[in-house]
This record gives sequence, structure tokens and C-alpha cells, in this order.
Amino acid sequence: MGQVTVVTDSVACIPQSLVHENGIHVVPVRIAAEGRVFSDLEEELPPAAIRRLQAAPAIDTTPWPPEHYSRVYE
Repeated sequence: MGQVTVVTDSVACIPQSLVHENGIHVVPVRIAAEGRVFSDLEEELPPAAIRRLQAAPAIDTTPWPPEHYSRVYE
């Protein structure tokens, strides 16, 4: 039987213990506001970035381009 690799995005909210125990690859969600792009897995967003996201009239969570995901499979 071949090896199976699990890849998901961070919306799945899989506990870190399961991610590490099972070798799961988590791709962060892309968050764009006011011309800036952030990753939702950045543990330490600068306070200015947090304020920018809170004040933004719209937040875009369009997925990353396919190339971003394909790197996980390499």
C-alpha cells in the first residue's frame, strides 16, 4: 500500500497535536485587506496589521494560487 499524505487548509482547525502526530500538512488561509496579504497562521501579527484588519471595510479570503498548494506536495 502506498503512502498517503493529508493536506488541508487552516479552516479545518485540526489540533496541533494531531497535525504533528500524523504528519498533516496545513496550508494557511490567505487574508487580504487594503492591499496587504496576511496568513492566518502567523502567530504574531503586528498590532498595526491587526488594527488594519479590524478597520477594513472588506476582508478577502480568496485562496492562494494553485502553485502555493502544489509546493506542499513536492
